[in-house]
Amino acid sequence: MGNAIFYTIEHSVASGSIPAFDPSRPVLRVDPAADGSTVTRHSRWSSCLKRHLSDAKIRGIEVTVVDYSGMSADPDFERYLSELAAPTNQSFTPNEELATWINAYNALCIRKLIRHRESTGSLPASVNDLSSSEAGPIWDQKAGVVNGVEYSLSEIEHQHIRRRWDAPLMHACLVCASVSCPDLRREAFEANTLETQMKDSFAAWMQNTEKGMRVEAGGSAKSGGDVMLSRIFLWFQKDFGSGRLDSLIFVRDNLPPGAAAAPPSEASAVDYFAYDWGINAKPCMSRRARAPCTHPGLCVPYALPTGPRISSRISSIYRG
Repeated sequence: MGNAIFYTIEHSVASGSIPAFDPSRPVLRVDPAADGSTVTRHSRWSSCLKRHLSDAKIRGIEVTVVDYSGMSADPDFERYLSELAAPTNQSFTPNEELATWINAYNALCIRKLIRHRESTGSLPASVNDLSSSEAGPIWDQKAGVVNGVEYSLSEIEHQHIRRRWDAPLMHACLVCASVSCPDLRREAFEANTLETQMKDSFAAWMQNTEKGMRVEAGGSAKSGGDVMLSRIFLWFQKDFGSGRLDSLIFVRDNLPPGAAAAPPSEASAVDYFAYDWGINAKPCMSRRARAPCTHPGLCVPYALPTGPRISSRISSIYRG
């Protein structure tokens, strides 16, 4: 009961911070039959992701981490940002448009962290450390240029994705550089494979039992419910349905048939993981071994203090 009351309050606060849109507005949907070449090619971004992503475990959570040192020195990263920024009069298909916005969000979020390192000499411990009373929340600061226009992460997420698209799977694809975010893919999203990629990213997210979903057999006093879900389902509840149990229906409907991690078909109580806002940087193995760091400013300690970086209450409660 206590958790349910708190979640109601937290959802209410999140609803006041996250833009809501008229459900009767015209929306776009992903075309599963789309094929052919794309207007905006994301091969440079794919190359960067393949080169600079790896797997790690941070504070007990399996995470796909970014080698920010390697990414910052990779000429393809700057070239890709230039490609995104270049104005174009070419028309995009709906799938091309959505793939471009998702890739732009993820690349520009990484760019914000790298630019912070260039100006301060070190990466932040959390993306939220880039927020300030002067500049405002990180999400509302300008992050970079797409098609000749400068955008914030919030504008990309809410105005160009959530407002225009009926595509809740996008929550499995947008990565705000944090441990508890869904993981970055090791390839760019592309128009001709977009639906498959989005579904695959969602399935991978749900299979992560420390930040995506965990089925608690019969529920337990510790969890307070039968199913643990990412807090994204709480903050963006209306994107998945009208209530918390609708999130379970959405999960079941979008997992592959026979998925081992599928929630039970009967109505289940829902609890939510605490959200770890620590940066998704490749852990510094030299610091783990208590040796001098060989690349200062481009990594974070292997183990961060857990206190202020772990949010299970109303602080830093939404992504953008």
